[in-house]
Amino acid sequence: MNIGRPTERPVHLTPEQRQAAQLQTAQWRELTGLSQQRMALVVGVGHSTYRAWETSKDPNAGPSKVQVRQLDGALQRLLDSRYRQGHAVEMWGWVDDDRLSYPTVTAVLRSCGFLVPSAAATPDVMIWVHRLREPNIVHGVLSLAAAAASRAGVATRLILDDVSLPSGSRQDLLAEFSSRVRAWFTFAGATSASLSISLYSEILTADLLAARGWDTVENYLQSAGPTLDLLLASKIVSPLQYSTDAEQSVLELVQRGNESLRSARLLTPLRNWLVFDAELASMTEDAKRSAVTLGAGDERVMWELWHRGRKDQVSGRVQHIFLQPAPLPSYRVPWQESALTARTTKPLLSTYLRNRTLYDGNTDLLEWFARSAVQLPAELNPQFRDSVDPALLEPDVAERMTTDAMASAIAQAVCAWTSEA
Repeated sequence: MNIGRPTERPVHLTPEQRQAAQLQTAQWRELTGLSQQRMALVVGVGHSTYRAWETSKDPNAGPSKVQVRQLDGALQRLLDSRYRQGHAVEMWGWVDDDRLSYPTVTAVLRSCGFLVPSAAATPDVMIWVHRLREPNIVHGVLSLAAAAASRAGVATRLILDDVSLPSGSRQDLLAEFSSRVRAWFTFAGATSASLSISLYSEILTADLLAARGWDTVENYLQSAGPTLDLLLASKIVSPLQYSTDAEQSVLELVQRGNESLRSARLLTPLRNWLVFDAELASMTEDAKRSAVTLGAGDERVMWELWHRGRKDQVSGRVQHIFLQPAPLPSYRVPWQESALTARTTKPLLSTYLRNRTLYDGNTDLLEWFARSAVQLPAELNPQFRDSVDPALLEPDVAERMTTDAMASAIAQAVCAWTSEA
């Protein structure tokens, strides 16, 4: 009878290594303040199974590959910055086949339409701030980028702005959004345990606002510079359109007279900065920790103003990854297009892409989709890559395919991975 470790285990631990892993596992649990029985429930295993990971004398004691990932995810959730993602996997002698190097991740993201800083150091955490709304294909692309970073050992904090939402719809929308993002993480080969999701309403407590609210307003407004910068950071004036056609951007603002003119919109960047400062509190105490934010290209001005206002050393340890925006008309954003929701269908998306291309007179939108919404998932999921029309993965795809063929192939590919959720 073979009583050794499971055949899929790539490393057989020596008694000394196993003892060190058991001791470390016990120390992690003690940091959480949980009993062995409670820890077993959190990890998702039986009490006797977990107890063996700390105290068993069996020469083959220890978690399986599936179990050690459950342990790793639980420790990330419970200990946050006091635990390094993947440490339990390493201690128990497993090789994480899904691991990527951070330089590999940044190279992939650059090739798929992201603006990525050149620094080679792996950040400790990725902070993705976004308004809570119906899940969209762009959210899917950003989720895949976060999943790729997760596979390089970067913990992801998704913080959703729910301030303007009525309480009745908040939980349903949060459940759908969270489910989609976690499913996209799994599709991209990452464990959703490396992802934590929280709400603005959970962070912007009365105590925090009383302690830091006015200081934040005063500090950042004094550093903001021209009023135009604050309008751009609030997206009242389109940051993307203003950079190319300033006069038209402001003229449309005046002519529209719609929701974007509400003065409450000016609070958006201030709320973002207050939440962000709260998230970075640990970096103030630990000079070695670093972070990277994830978002769309129209957030650049907002973060430039944050750096102006945040004059301490923490600012130098925060960098940003921006997804280059889909080339839609300046008066439209992806969440206004029903064909671009996560629930889209192949006929709906194909028709939209074809019509938009004919109206624009160029293939820019098709090429954006091929690069960011097809190539990126293909880089992260080999099975998906094998199902994609190879022409879509070529840099000159617009020269290889007709508009109709390209729109149809893109729609089929995109709906294949968005439907994973």
